[in-house]
Amino acid sequence: MRRLSIGASGTALAIGLAWSQAIGAGPGEAGGLIGVGVKSCEDFSQAEVSAGRGDDLGVLALRRQEDWAAGFVSGLNFAGGRDFLRHVPFAGFMRRVAQHCADHPRDDVFTAVNTVLKQLNAPEKE
Repeated sequence: MRRLSIGASGTALAIGLAWSQAIGAGPGEAGGLIGVGVKSCEDFSQAEVSAGRGDDLGVLALRRQEDWAAGFVSGLNFAGGRDFLRHVPFAGFMRRVAQHCADHPRDDVFTAVNTVLKQLNAPEKE
């Protein structure tokens, strides 16, 4: 399978990461975003606490959120033709997403995932 050109890669990343910057757009209004990504970070944190206690529903909720994030990042990786996690293990990435959610409970999961991706892909200082 042929990889996308650099221009297409940059465009794919810009589009994916810019969604979280949509002015005044709520989760359902940001380009048709669907799935667990529109859930609040507060929901994510509650699922994490519940899963930590061994609650089956909490475990399932947390897995759904992790699966959504994995699919989103995989899509960006495929569209961009590179690894946007920069060799960070997925579990470590999700710990950073969880920390973002703990610090910003009003954000949605999409925003948390994008914020961490932006941090991991910030231009390196010379």
